[in-house]
Amino acid sequence: MGAIYSSSVLTIIAAAGNSPEHGLPGVGGFARTAFPIPAATTIDPGPTIFWQDGSLRRDILESEWNQRGWTYQEALLSRRRLVFTDNEIYFQCHTMHAVESLQCLFLHRPGEYEVTCGQVCDQIFPSVRSNLGTSFWQRVNEYIRRRLSFEDDALNAFEGIIHAFKETDSSFQSIFGIPVSLCTEGVPDPLACLLNALTWTVKTEGWGYPRKRIYPLRRRRFPSWSWTDWKPAEDWPADRDLIKPSPWRCREIRPVVQVAFETLEGSIFPFQDEHAMVFALESENLLKPILRLAGWTFDMDIKFNSEKPRWGGTFLFEPRKVFSTTWLDYEVGLAKSLITAHEQLENEDLAIREIKCIALYTYHDRNWGHCCVLLVSRKPGTDSYERIGPLDLPFFNPGHNPEIWDEIGGFPGPDFCVANLAFEEIVLC
Repeated sequence: MGAIYSSSVLTIIAAAGNSPEHGLPGVGGFARTAFPIPAATTIDPGPTIFWQDGSLRRDILESEWNQRGWTYQEALLSRRRLVFTDNEIYFQCHTMHAVESLQCLFLHRPGEYEVTCGQVCDQIFPSVRSNLGTSFWQRVNEYIRRRLSFEDDALNAFEGIIHAFKETDSSFQSIFGIPVSLCTEGVPDPLACLLNALTWTVKTEGWGYPRKRIYPLRRRRFPSWSWTDWKPAEDWPADRDLIKPSPWRCREIRPVVQVAFETLEGSIFPFQDEHAMVFALESENLLKPILRLAGWTFDMDIKFNSEKPRWGGTFLFEPRKVFSTTWLDYEVGLAKSLITAHEQLENEDLAIREIKCIALYTYHDRNWGHCCVLLVSRKPGTDSYERIGPLDLPFFNPGHNPEIWDEIGGFPGPDFCVANLAFEEIVLC
């Protein structure tokens, strides 16, 4: 579908009504609401000032058409869009846009006028070609709140957007929707880029006061380590993102885990050495939706702690050694991860889940080292695990020694220590 929209001469969008029977207002006998032309004031010498109430933007963004998942590609990838609302028509292409009720030459001649634009002059649809470093996750958060008739379409309805990013940046790749850029200057390790991309988090709303919490929902159709398996609850705030990407720190990351992918036929490809083949297989839909992680792991004993009502209850885990107030951050972060991953369980029931941590990478910030671990939960009755979320564990490393993991074999420092480390492989579904 992405290729169809990007190749079309013009895409006509019906952003009025709730069904095709509503028609295109103003066309073929379908009436439309009379709309006043905005007033103009000219300051001589000086600018011409237009005023408009912004209803066009609201009509388009709140339309039934704009709530559907499959129409997101239509909005972003079309070369030229002609949008019909009940009040007026809006046009936008890759270089300019026009509002029917605002007859301004500067909208039709970009670059020839100095214009200060408010909402009425801003383009309504974002460009997929701008700000590649952060805009992919912005596009994900815009798309993920839309409705799909079939949950299995969550990735297919976004494939056109992913393909557009690949066309814009030849270094851009993806695995089950996870973005990976391999040709970033100063980042020779493709595994570091993959691990950084895998440590996105799912947000909750209403944490603490007020105590009402809104949890995202699992689709349970896709890998737990992909954002495609998540969606917001019906009462999710319209102005809040659901997915939070990890801070970009690929240059500082030192991987301490091995990652491999498996084909549908059972062949194993280590990502570090065979990443080009992995991406080629993924583009042909020949990979199983699993990650094979081999690295240092340790078990967690989870206990629900209801003695801290300020946080609505937290979770404590062992082994632990508390010497500073930063431990509260660990508790809160862990609680958020566990609740969002198992929203269907009561808090006390989470204690029965077998929780394990696997170290992904280390990095350094001033005098502190950090280890990013991934919390995983064993799927009942199987040997595989589901992703819960990442947790950042700081440790004191005054010498910034990159071999600190090999020397200590665990987490040194005053805030956290681990004694039950084991090197093993985890199959993450």
